[in-house]
Amino acid sequence: MESTARTHASSQPTECVRLPLMHQWWTSFTFLHWPYKPKAVRPLVPPWLELDMYDGRAWISLAAFSVEGVRPPGVPPVWRGTTAEVNVRTYVVGPDGRAGAYTLSLDIASLTAAIAGRYLFQLPYRWAEAETDASDDAASYRGRRRWGGPPARWDLAVTPRAWIRSHDALATFLTGRWVLFTRYGARVSAIPTEHPPWPLRDARLERLDQDLLRVAGLRDPKEEPVVHFSSGVRARIGFPSAAGHLTDDERPRVTAATGSPAS
Repeated sequence: MESTARTHASSQPTECVRLPLMHQWWTSFTFLHWPYKPKAVRPLVPPWLELDMYDGRAWISLAAFSVEGVRPPGVPPVWRGTTAEVNVRTYVVGPDGRAGAYTLSLDIASLTAAIAGRYLFQLPYRWAEAETDASDDAASYRGRRRWGGPPARWDLAVTPRAWIRSHDALATFLTGRWVLFTRYGARVSAIPTEHPPWPLRDARLERLDQDLLRVAGLRDPKEEPVVHFSSGVRARIGFPSAAGHLTDDERPRVTAATGSPAS
């Protein structure tokens, strides 16, 4: 891999999405974060991505939220109402040196969105039956996978509590991610996101029954999760752009690259 300047997680946007592919509003957003030994996570992440660790440990997050107002620039939302989503992700550094995230699964309560996410972004979207019930004082999420992968389910509830300081190092590491890595053939691509800083609160976990992590290839966590809640943000999703190129399919070597959006 070529030597590249490395960027780190940040509570402030590191990407400038001048021409968005789409606008979205993410609401009632709950993060559950667990630390794992790197050897438990490494087999689940492609060799062309480096694990990004905090205090020597890899982290897995389950993010549950609702999506609203999905639209391309200049047109009304492509569907009305809210759509529940849950994803499982870990934290990585791309071949271009940027800190970002890599998703192990994404379940969304819209077949159209699941199919579009698979083909437009090459991400592991699945269609789910899911719902979110949230207020200022509590949030709950439940669902089950319907199509696109092995059966999986989730049922969780949290109570938001105190606000988190913007310079909290662990919270920044876990939520300050502005690119999502994917792959188009031999090209490694980064999907950029721009939105205001997360308005984060600590939260208490009231209920958790899920097998998403086990289905993704992880053992059940041994520790209680770090829990964060956010009322949400309005996000601008950019076009995937080149972050590297695979030069050997058998033993991948990656050379850093920049350029136009992936096709």
